[in-house]
Amino acid sequence: MNCTALRAANLANADLTNVKLAGADLRYTALMNTSLANADLTGADLTCADLTDAHVNDAQLIRADLTHAKLMDTNLAGANISHTCFAQAHCLTADFTYAEIEKTDFTDADLVNADFSYATLTDTSFTDANLDGAVFTDATLGRVDLTGADFRHVELYKTTFHNNVIFNDTKMSMLA
Repeated sequence: MNCTALRAANLANADLTNVKLAGADLRYTALMNTSLANADLTGADLTCADLTDAHVNDAQLIRADLTHAKLMDTNLAGANISHTCFAQAHCLTADFTYAEIEKTDFTDADLVNADFSYATLTDTSFTDANLDGAVFTDATLGRVDLTGADFRHVELYKTTFHNNVIFNDTKMSMLA
């Protein structure tokens, strides 16, 4: 498959399960309701791609760029996400359950009602991100930067914090 020909392609509703798209140029690509389960997206450029309702579960997202991408209701459960950029991405109600997230940038991302249950997040930045209503049930956070993030109405049941989680200027709900 010629990966350079995929830029701005319409791949909506496609079945790309187990496909190797390492290094692919998928900028501005329509991937709505597409299955990318178990796909290798290492080094893929998904800037401004639309992955609304896509299934990216158990995929490899290592050194991928999802800046300004749309990931509304996207299933990323069990994904391996490392050194990846989600800056200014729209991830409303995205499912990151059981994901391994390391050295990833969610700066200024919209993560309203995103689900990080059972996920492990390490060396990750949520600077100025909107996490209102996000769920971190049984998640593990280590060296996570929440500076300036909207952390109101976040569910933290059985969440484990390790090694300097930063809450500078974080907006939080007051507990009764």
